[in-house]
Amino acid sequence: MTSIANLISQCHLNISFHSDDIYPQVVLSKFTWRKIFLPAYKLPNGVLVMSERQLAKVVYQSKQDVQKFLLKNHLQGVFVRIPNGKVIKSYTLPTLAFYLRQLLNNGRLSFHRFALTHCQWEDFIFDLLIPPTIESVAPNSYFFHSNSFLTSAKSIQLEFDNDIELEVLVFASGECRISIEAGMSCIGSNPAWLTDNSNKRGRLFERLKLSQQVVACQVLTDKVFKLVYTLGCADWLLLWEYFACHKNRKAIFLLRACAQENIAVRVVNKLGYENNLA
Repeated sequence: MTSIANLISQCHLNISFHSDDIYPQVVLSKFTWRKIFLPAYKLPNGVLVMSERQLAKVVYQSKQDVQKFLLKNHLQGVFVRIPNGKVIKSYTLPTLAFYLRQLLNNGRLSFHRFALTHCQWEDFIFDLLIPPTIESVAPNSYFFHSNSFLTSAKSIQLEFDNDIELEVLVFASGECRISIEAGMSCIGSNPAWLTDNSNKRGRLFERLKLSQQVVACQVLTDKVFKLVYTLGCADWLLLWEYFACHKNRKAIFLLRACAQENIAVRVVNKLGYENNLA
């Protein structure tokens, strides 16, 4: 199946995920752990992020090595505007935790200036992994992996017959994802069904063969950034099929529409239309 990234390329669409007036403005801040103070930046919603240079100082490697590590491990960043007006790419604290975990596992933190024991490094990394405040309902923790990294996305509104609307989030890579709220509300269902934190619901998700992959995503809405949890389109098709089998009429209509023209193609068509209007 052709990926949306290829479709976008074929259509020669110029998608702007960032423009000068939508970079979130950050302020100087710090992450404190015992007697350790790490310089950082704070997003308007309170989430802490670090620049590549700040990451390099913590992991004791060059900025170039940090960039190679981030690229190799497909760790997504968020573009922000720092106090001096410069736009940089930043990364959340779980990204730093992932980096330190790799170094710790490879025995490369023994001579670090923090002079922490192995157990102290474990505690430090654990505290870095504490998820930021997300303005969204969290998925079932018995099944889904929610320690994902923050990334940015462009919001695309798709319209279907029978008054069905669906917000799709498109990453710069071309990947499409859908937030928990959008995926459930488009079929008239409560997002709480997906966030029910029980073993029983988790076992149901396992039977449905969902991917377990959750990504925290930053989206611009009305010049305000919000953070949401997202699932991939393949997972949503499985979920909508489940609801369709339970006689949810909107889910039935949505599946039929996606069978005629999938979400990736619809997104490309919508982007092409917007591009022609620009």
